[in-house]
Amino acid sequence: MKFPLTCNLLAALVVMTSSAVMAGQRHYHNEYHQQGKGHVEVTKEVTRDGVIIHKTITKPNGETYTIDKEVGKGRHGYVDIEKKRNGRVIHREHHQR
Repeated sequence: MKFPLTCNLLAALVVMTSSAVMAGQRHYHNEYHQQGKGHVEVTKEVTRDGVIIHKTITKPNGETYTIDKEVGKGRHGYVDIEKKRNGRVIHREHHQR
């Protein structure tokens, strides 16, 4: 299948722009850590039974904290929270509805 020249040019422009943006993000990320600032990452997963939120905090000194929160929905809903420092559990909570 042949694509018109404009489609090919548009695809090339998208690829070039994406590469430039990714390179800029890497530069910002590296510069951010060199300035001694921490880093936070958050992910959220929606499941059939509820929501799972995972948060990772990396401090400038290298310590890593993670917080996992699972919220179950429905008539017998619940909230589970688990906090870890450098991979070791430091706090757990369970709340039932």
